[in-house]
Amino acid sequence: GQRLDPLSIDVNTVVGLNFYVKRRYDEAIAQCRKAMELDPGFFLAYWILGFSYLAKGMTHEAVMSWRKAQELSEGSGLMLGSLGGAYALSGQRDEALKILDRLGEMEKKIYVSPLQKFLIPLCLGNRDEAMDQLEGAYRERASELAFIKAVVITESLRPDPRFTALLKKMGL
Repeated sequence: GQRLDPLSIDVNTVVGLNFYVKRRYDEAIAQCRKAMELDPGFFLAYWILGFSYLAKGMTHEAVMSWRKAQELSEGSGLMLGSLGGAYALSGQRDEALKILDRLGEMEKKIYVSPLQKFLIPLCLGNRDEAMDQLEGAYRERASELAFIKAVVITESLRPDPRFTALLKKMGL
């Protein structure tokens, strides 16, 4: 697709995602930056960039990237939850908890998937609550759950039999 349409923001961002999934983080970062040059307002490129930074242990950069993704997405719960996770990993526990509260407030007005809240407890070290959120996302058939095995940050859940069972139920 990139050869056919080298200026497509969608295609360039998906190429970055593919590098991330293949654990080729430097290439994912470079590809996301290329996508952002094509369209500096495309929040998904910043989101994938943030995951790539986290995989490399670059929490400050992940926070900055996800802040921008959240801002550009005009309040996406998924972007907000991701930012909360990055805050937690960067040692900004209070900021992470504030975002969890914001998601709770949003939930009173609009639908908020359990998957949107999952990263914060996981990154704060609360695996039980993170698993509860993942199981809720499974019950609600959250489509983003299809990528859960590829998200590097979930590696801490791999020894948990509930995580293994969830992956098995999903055919992953």
